[in-house]
This record gives sequence, C-alpha cells and structure tokens, in this order.
Amino acid sequence: MKKKEIGILSALFLLVPFAIILLYYWGAFRETGILPLPPTQSASLLIVTSILLFLSFCYFSGKLNILRSSTSITKEQDGKIARVVKNPATGDEYFLRAEPDKILRNVLEEQWPFDEIDPKSAWYVVDEGGNKITDDQLSVFEGTAKIILEDE
Repeated sequence: MKKKEIGILSALFLLVPFAIILLYYWGAFRETGILPLPPTQSASLLIVTSILLFLSFCYFSGKLNILRSSTSITKEQDGKIARVVKNPATGDEYFLRAEPDKILRNVLEEQWPFDEIDPKSAWYVVDEGGNKITDDQLSVFEGTAKIILEDE
C-alpha cells in the first residue's frame, strides 16, 4: 500500500465517523428519529466515541507504519525489515519487507509494486547517494531507494 493511500485512509477513518458524531451532537438526526438521546447522553456518546476513535487510530497507525520513520530499519518479530523504494514514473513510494540478507533485485522481482513499469525492462536501483545497490542485500542501505530505468 502506498504512503499516500495510507494517509488518505487514515484521514477518512478519523474524519467520517467524527463528522457523523458532530452532526448528531448538533441535532441533525433529532428530527429523523434516529438515535433520539437526551443531551447528556449524546455528550457522553461523543466523548466515548472520540476516545475509541483515538485508540483505534493509534493501533492502526502502529500496524500500518504511519508514525515510524520510513528511513529506519524496522525489525519485526518475524525478522524482516522494511525499506522504501520510489517509483520513477509517478514519484510514489512503496514499502518492501523481507529478510535482511535477501538481495534487493530478488525482493523487487517478488514484490514488484510498480504497475507502470514492466519488471522485465532494464532497470537498476540506487540509494540516496546515487550508489548502485541493485545486487546488494536489503540490510546494506537505509533511506529511500529509487528505480532507474536504463535507456534502450
């Protein structure tokens, strides 16, 4: 999943339910008869729901790697690490997760996230310093790697 998609999904996850709660609190649903609660109960509903939304966001943001730095090595219990690779065609960034000793080319070929690029085309990977890291282990670099398409 792309970072942008995660951000949009998180915003929707928080804003839509909160907007519904605010509309209810302001009386939008009283005329329709949906959830007719007295003001004291609706205030407590708003507080409890806000706390639950906050806790849910904290849980999912940790699971989706939103609050962690994309340039750090994130080791999980399964021994895999995450790296970020940038799509040269769109500029989108993608997460790759694999064992630290796997070769970057092999990981990319297995998890090819770029719909716009043919995986069989001529390409190589560079790190932020411009060094070729295509045939290096995943643990060798930190930061954002970038796919470079070779001119044919």
